[in-house]
Amino acid sequence: MMKSDLVIMNEAMKALNAALNPVEVEKFLVLINREKLDYVQWRENLWQGETLESLSEKAQRHFQNKKSGHEK
Repeated sequence: MMKSDLVIMNEAMKALNAALNPVEVEKFLVLINREKLDYVQWRENLWQGETLESLSEKAQRHFQNKKSGHEK
């Protein structure tokens, strides 16, 4: 079953708040609205120049830092 719009928005806000401070969340939301983000183009360019191995290494470092309390 597909999630409702409200559920998706709530989950997205929780993810944003977990990753960014309140000022950054607000800035991100303003940028999304102002820039008329082309999501498809953004996704196509998001991992440009990355390999599966490099992304995996970055993810592992991120979660190790998070686990040890040394998030950047």
